[in-house]
Amino acid sequence: MAMQMSDAPRPPRRRQTSGRNEGSIWWRADRRTWVAEVSLPSGRSRTTHCASRGQAKTALKALLATVQAPLAMPPNCSLGRYLPYWLAQSARQLDPKTYSGYRGIMVNHVIPELGKVRLDRLTVIQLESYFELLSTERGLAPQTVRNHRMALQAALTDAERWTVIPRGSNPAGIAKIPRVPSVPRITFSVPQIRTFLADPHPSRLHALFVLDLC
Repeated sequence: MAMQMSDAPRPPRRRQTSGRNEGSIWWRADRRTWVAEVSLPSGRSRTTHCASRGQAKTALKALLATVQAPLAMPPNCSLGRYLPYWLAQSARQLDPKTYSGYRGIMVNHVIPELGKVRLDRLTVIQLESYFELLSTERGLAPQTVRNHRMALQAALTDAERWTVIPRGSNPAGIAKIPRVPSVPRITFSVPQIRTFLADPHPSRLHALFVLDLC
C-alpha cells in the first residue's frame, strides 16, 4: 500500500542564518507551527509560533525590530521601568526647563497611573483614558494635558528609535486629548465702547484698554 503523503510543509526543521540578529523561519513538526526566531547577543533567542509562513515572516520583522534594544530595556518592560531610563538618557539632550517639566509629568502622573503597563502593550485607548482622567477628575488645564501627550510622544519616539518597540507602534502619536468645549466670548457693543472711552475719570491703564479695544 502506498504511503499517504501529508500535505504539511516539509522544510528543514531549522534554517541557518549567517550570523546573530538576522533571524530564521522554520517548521516545527511536533507542534505543527511555523517558528520565527532571532538569536540574541547573549546567546539566548526570542521565538514566535505562527500558523503560516506568511505570519512567521511578519513576526520575524517585529522580532528583528527589538533585538537591538538597550540591554536594560527589553520590549516587555513596564513603563515604570522604561520611563526613568528614558529620563536619564534625555537629561543631557533636552532643554533644562523642558526636561524638568517632562520629569514632573512622568514621575508624578504617568508612572503612578500607567507604570505597570507593558511598553509593548500600551494602547491608544489606555492613553486616551489617561488623558480623560487628567482633564475631568484632576481638572488639569487643556494645555497641561497636551503637555502630557507631548512628553509621552517624545518618550515613545525614542523607544522606537532605540528599537525597544517596533517603528510605527507609538500610540501617543495618534491618541486624542479630550475636546475642550468652546466658551462664548463676551465683548463690548459699540455704545458700550463709546461710553467707556468717554469716561471723565479714566484709570491709569486707560491707554492700554484703548489699545486693546482698537
